[in-house]
Amino acid sequence: MNKALQIRWSGRAQRIFLVAIFALYAMLFLPFWKEMIMGFIFASACAPALRELRSRLASRNNNIAYGAVIASVAILIAIVGIAAFQIYSVTYEIVSSPEKLAGYNQQLTGLRDSLLGWINNQGFLAKFGTEQKINQAVLTVSESARTWALASASAFLSAAPEILMSFAIFLGAFAAFLVIGERTFSTAAQIFQLKPAAYKHFLKFEKICGISLGSVVIIGTAQSFLVTIGAYISGYTSVFPVFVLTFVFSLVPVLGAGLMGAVLAVISLLQGDYTGAIIMGVTATIAGVADNVLRPWFFSRAAKTNPIFSLISLFGGVAIFGFAGLFIAPVLEQLAMTYVLLDREQVAEEPAAPLMEAEIVEKAS
Repeated sequence: MNKALQIRWSGRAQRIFLVAIFALYAMLFLPFWKEMIMGFIFASACAPALRELRSRLASRNNNIAYGAVIASVAILIAIVGIAAFQIYSVTYEIVSSPEKLAGYNQQLTGLRDSLLGWINNQGFLAKFGTEQKINQAVLTVSESARTWALASASAFLSAAPEILMSFAIFLGAFAAFLVIGERTFSTAAQIFQLKPAAYKHFLKFEKICGISLGSVVIIGTAQSFLVTIGAYISGYTSVFPVFVLTFVFSLVPVLGAGLMGAVLAVISLLQGDYTGAIIMGVTATIAGVADNVLRPWFFSRAAKTNPIFSLISLFGGVAIFGFAGLFIAPVLEQLAMTYVLLDREQVAEEPAAPLMEAEIVEKAS
């Protein structure tokens, strides 16, 4: 057998063997594929900032860069941990203490009485039999809320160990991809014989992840802090649930973080707390304006998307990935839009095909 053919076959066999080993190894992580994807995307989002920080600290110990990232992640974990503990405590109280639900029903009844009092002051509204309709609505809402709260709380408590394990796996995947991400890509490029241009696409992917998740996390966190501070000043004591709900609403296009502030403003108004209603109204307005100021600034270098398509893609992401879809969907959308626009630009820049001789004669005649 030809020696060159032997070397070529040896290299091909080695690649097949490595791909098989890599595939078998990847199968070990299939039960946690959502957490692995989340960790990879978040690590890719942080990679450009880490690379920039390491270049600025080139003359010093590179561990400082990793230390800064670890400190930031630790602060984020602490915030998430405190919020999760508060939510767990409230959930446990709902399940173990029926009096807690009774207290919520009393608050709902107080809101109903405040609304009825306002309607009675408006003579023209009282003529339409509004009181009976509101009483029926409050009874329906309170019963539905009670059933939903008990079912959701029980499900959350049952799933708490699984949620904790998923979060730990996500953190491990995030740390691993952050440290060895480029090395892993280089190894994969050698195994699959990727072209040199593939690294440019990898860097572009990291940039898109950074822009997408940066806008989601930074803007959502800023809006959540703003609404939470306003709620605390207005007299609401359950600040961590307010923070979490505001952050979740901030991820949803069309709705936005201002929705939570608007709901609290209406509740304060019905309770007769006009000062709190004004504070929450102003807070909701500022949080809503932040979407129109900060988000365009973040996405000034990204592909423009349609809000309706963003909303549909977000729902699709949640349906496929669960809670992780709130973060994965914006990245996938930006990737799709970026490469669609890139393809359009390449087509537009291609020179027109030269005319055939017959076509030239036909046009001349």
